[in-house]
Amino acid sequence: MVSKVTMAPSGPDFSELVQGYWRLADWGMTPQERLTFLKQHIELGVTTVDHADIYGNYECEILFGEALALDPAVRKEIQIYRSATSNFVVTSFRIVRSTTTIRVQNTFTNR
Repeated sequence: MVSKVTMAPSGPDFSELVQGYWRLADWGMTPQERLTFLKQHIELGVTTVDHADIYGNYECEILFGEALALDPAVRKEIQIYRSATSNFVVTSFRIVRSTTTIRVQNTFTNR
């Protein structure tokens, strides 16, 4: 089971592993298959998912929503981390974790 990370004293809690859906449009899954995949990684403790409007030529969030519509109660079991688009390109990304803090470090370059 994947452990949780508490982001602040009052929450939220995120799974230490995050399931990215950047290439969801390329997976060739039906809405039911996408829902089954989501439920499987929830069972493993991966409850945090990553999305951005630009993923999959702007289609991945729609495809994910189609799967959630089949079982809306699943939404309460996940945390959605939504990346925002900007005028920057992320060239590196890592999470630095100590026993007391979690810090995200990014290196940006202008487009």
